[in-house]
Amino acid sequence: MRKGNNVRYLIVPLGFTLLAAVFAAAFLRPFLKAAAAEWKAVWVMNGPEYNYEENKLLIGEGQKENWQEDLTVGTQYGEICWETENETKKIPLYYGDREELLDLGAGTYPGYGLPGQGTRILAGAHDATYFSGLGELKQGDLVKVYTIGDSFTYEVTKTEIADAAQAFAEKEEQEQLILYTCYPFGETEQTRTQRYLVYADLQKE
Repeated sequence: MRKGNNVRYLIVPLGFTLLAAVFAAAFLRPFLKAAAAEWKAVWVMNGPEYNYEENKLLIGEGQKENWQEDLTVGTQYGEICWETENETKKIPLYYGDREELLDLGAGTYPGYGLPGQGTRILAGAHDATYFSGLGELKQGDLVKVYTIGDSFTYEVTKTEIADAAQAFAEKEEQEQLILYTCYPFGETEQTRTQRYLVYADLQKE
């Protein structure tokens, strides 16, 4: 009898604990999902909605090779390189800005363009990893993007700190690369609604 009582005394608390965990998960799930969605919206700076299932791009004229045509989310299609007084950076460049891609390198926001398409290009990465040192870039510095089809050189024209929701309100009629990361640098205790941006214009050959 004592052995049966001991088992019963163990099963009842475990059962209550399991039920409590199930109810807690069901209760917290909507809040966690909403928080994740809000973080995602802030990270991509409230850019236009993009359907990842329809990710084929329109190809601009004058391309040396149509390497962009079949590009799919998750593909590493190039590398971003720059040099400052303190370091030389070579960063893998992926198509898409999902969190798992930002763990591997810089991500290109699919709602805008790609190098060589004559429009605005958004490339972001975490300030603690691949875009550490982004703040050292200054006007006149060169950023090179090597892709699977060509290479492109961009000259830094300005840097700024802007609210995430307002950072890309204006459109450019020429090709412009924007590198961005969270700001202030290094803070991880709370959601950062500001971005540090580096603007660079395409240098024509």
